[in-house]
Amino acid sequence: MEEQQLVAAGVLDHNLRIACTAYAVLNRTPMPPVAAPVTAPEAEPLRKVAPPVVVISERARPDNLRARLGLR
Repeated sequence: MEEQQLVAAGVLDHNLRIACTAYAVLNRTPMPPVAAPVTAPEAEPLRKVAPPVVVISERARPDNLRARLGLR
């Protein structure tokens, strides 16, 4: 008996969860048919992006920094 009550409770829970969705689907107003299919605009081709270029200035070099600070 307890197993039947658990199954019935599960069925009731499921029905309560989907009742609003089922009601909305069954009572929806039909949409008028579309005359012609709408096509999406063509996408632009992807642009090729060059890899980033790392520029090392003369100031960033350690040997220049030693010379500037008077270290040898």
